[in-house]
Amino acid sequence: MDYRTLRNESLLAVAGILRGSNENLPIPMNQDHPELQKAVAAISRGAFQQSFEIVSRLAHQGVAMAQHFLGWHYHKGIGIDQNDRQAVFWWQKAAVQGIAEAQQGLGWAYANGRGVDEDPAEAYRWYNRAAASGDEEARSGLSEAARKLSPEQLRLLEQEEQVPGKR
Repeated sequence: MDYRTLRNESLLAVAGILRGSNENLPIPMNQDHPELQKAVAAISRGAFQQSFEIVSRLAHQGVAMAQHFLGWHYHKGIGIDQNDRQAVFWWQKAAVQGIAEAQQGLGWAYANGRGVDEDPAEAYRWYNRAAASGDEEARSGLSEAARKLSPEQLRLLEQEEQVPGKR
């Protein structure tokens, strides 16, 4: 698959999430900032810079879904130079607010050493949180991360998830 096809598919997936086609989101999409729809429309028109500007403004205002979407802008180089460190920065902000797709993005980043040092245990933590929030894609990442860990590491990670306040 070439870069343009991959980028277009990624844009469509993000646009679908923002339009509310993913029913497993931890927050109802209709409660998100209405400006996000303008960012989706801008991507549909190929106005990537405009989408980036809208999402960046909202992300800096603390809108969790915009923070996740800004992470994707940086990760895919949509309207801005590609930068996985910035993607991780914004996914982290969205992930701690319960955005499952951002949690999955962090799992992927740690699993692949993109924007952060590769860390299978941290990948497992984030994939596990995303899967618990209903992100189906995170389940396969969770399995892959688990294969890179020893049984003792898995046992400790599972115990860690049982401690209140650790999620």
